[in-house]
Amino acid sequence: MNSKKTMERGRRRAPRGSDAPTVVLKDDLHVVDLGAGVMLDVFINVEGRLTTFVSLDGQLIAELRVAGHA
Repeated sequence: MNSKKTMERGRRRAPRGSDAPTVVLKDDLHVVDLGAGVMLDVFINVEGRLTTFVSLDGQLIAELRVAGHA
């Protein structure tokens, strides 16, 4: 009969996709850190419209606006 060794395993890092985003709420500005240098800045502009900026490593790559009113 073969004996089996029990191996102790250290704590494993969770898969990348399961990390929850970091959210910072300040007044009307909501910043979401999605990891890997990707950030979403979400706010309601002076016209009352929802606006989102997408940045990668601090550089703006897109601006998204939602038509309509808040």
